[in-house]
Amino acid sequence: MYGYAPVYAPPPYVPGAGGGGAPRGPRVRRAGIGPWPQRITDLISTIFRLYGQNIVKLGLLSLVVAGIPAILVGAPVVLYLYLLGFDVTQGYFQNLLPGGGFLRNLVGNNLNGYPPAVPGSSPVPFRFLSITPDQWLLIAVGVVVGAILLLLLSAWQIGALAIAARDCTLGRPVSIGAALRGGLRRLLPVLGTIVLVGLIVVALFVLLEVVIFAMIGVMFGILAYSQARGGTPNAGVILLAVFGGVLLYFVFLALYVYVLVRLGMAPYIAAADTVSPGRAFGRSWSLVRGNWWRTFTPLLVLYFAVSFASGLLTTPGEFAPIFVLFLILTPLVTALVAPLWALAYVVIYYDLRLRREGYLPLAGDLGLPTDFPPPPGWPMGAPGPPVGPAQAG
Repeated sequence: MYGYAPVYAPPPYVPGAGGGGAPRGPRVRRAGIGPWPQRITDLISTIFRLYGQNIVKLGLLSLVVAGIPAILVGAPVVLYLYLLGFDVTQGYFQNLLPGGGFLRNLVGNNLNGYPPAVPGSSPVPFRFLSITPDQWLLIAVGVVVGAILLLLLSAWQIGALAIAARDCTLGRPVSIGAALRGGLRRLLPVLGTIVLVGLIVVALFVLLEVVIFAMIGVMFGILAYSQARGGTPNAGVILLAVFGGVLLYFVFLALYVYVLVRLGMAPYIAAADTVSPGRAFGRSWSLVRGNWWRTFTPLLVLYFAVSFASGLLTTPGEFAPIFVLFLILTPLVTALVAPLWALAYVVIYYDLRLRREGYLPLAGDLGLPTDFPPPPGWPMGAPGPPVGPAQAG
C-alpha cells in the first residue's frame, strides 16, 4: 500500500500517490535512523551523505587508525624496491627511464658512463645479493612483528571506524576520543571475527587453487598418455579440460564473493553492537540471507567509486618519489577511503535490522526515540513494510 520512504532523507514521508493536499507523514530526522527501511539508491546516497557531513572527524580518526597501518604496509614495499635496485628518491617511471636509478643499478655502477644511483652503493645489480645472513634474519623478524602489529592495528581500525560510523548512522555526535577508546575495548572481539572470516576466505582460496592445479594436472596427464601411446593429443579432451577449469574458476569466484558479502559486515557488527565474534558471525550471515543483492549492490557501487577516486589520486603519485608514494600519498588515500567502507557496512547493517526487527525493537535496543507516529494502518512494532515490485527499489 505504501512505498518506502528514505530513512535518512529530509523530505517527509507522503503515503500513497496523493496530490498537493495529501496528508503528510512524520518528518524523518536527517542524520539519524528513521522508522522505515531504504531503497538501494537511498542506501548509497546515505553512505556518501553521512561521509560528507562528518568528513573532518572521520578523516582525522582515520588518519590515526588507518594511516598508520598503511605506513606499515608501505615501508616493506619501499625496502623491497630498494633491495631490487630502485632509487626510492625517484618515481617508478623515472627509475625505468634511461639514466634512471633502477637501470643504472641493473647495468652496474659507472657502466656506459652512468654514475652510481646512490653514492657508495654496491656495484651488483641487486642490493639484496650483498645482504648478510644476520641481516636477513633481522628482516624476517621485522616482517613477522610487523604482520602481527598490522593485524592488531587493522582490528583497532575497524573497531574505531565502526563505532564512529554507528554514531553517524544513529544521529549521534562523533567523538574521536570515544571512537579510539571504543576500538581498543573491542579489539579482541573484532580481531577474533577478522581471523574467523579470514580463515574461511583462505580456505575457499586454497580450495580454488587446488581445483585449478588439479585441472592442469588432468590436462598434462592426457597429453602424457597420448604421447606414450604414440598418438596425437585429443584436442577435444584438452579443450574440455581447459573449459572445465575456467568454469570451475568462475564458480568458485562467485562462491568467494557470495560468502564474503554474507560475512563481510561481521567485524563491524562485533564493534558496533558489542557482541562476541561467533554472534557477529552468525548475525551477519542471517541478516544477509534473502537480502544478498541489497547488500552486494551498494558495496559494488562503492567499490567502483573508490577505485576510480583512488586511481585519480594515486596515478600522479607514480611520478613522485617511491618513498613519498608509499609512505605519504597511499596512507592519505587509505585514510580517506576507510571511513566510507565502515559507513557502508554499518548503514547496510542497521537497514537490514530495521527490515528484520521493525523500528520499535531496534529503537529500544539502541536507545533511539520512539515518538515516530506510524503511517495510517501500519503498526510500528511490525517488521519493515512488504516489498512489492514497485517498492523494491
